[in-house]
Amino acid sequence: DDDGTLEAGPTQFIPQSHTNNNSSIVNPILRKGDVLIYDYRICHRGTSNLTHHHNNKGKTRRILYLMYARPWFKEHLNFGTN
Repeated sequence: DDDGTLEAGPTQFIPQSHTNNNSSIVNPILRKGDVLIYDYRICHRGTSNLTHHHNNKGKTRRILYLMYARPWFKEHLNFGTN
């Protein structure tokens, strides 16, 4: 596997979006073995993997996604109400 690239579709973040001090969008490009830890309340989104536009095979993004929350926190927007 390769390091991440902008065209492979990194997760975008708006730093400080959980406060009233929003800043511009950042696209952290991670290298193989890197770890990214962030507060889930920060506005974030996945972006499109555009590698298939440059070659017919495309590039698979391998991502391990874990979420930890206190028992009282219920994430309902992405994972439903159950």
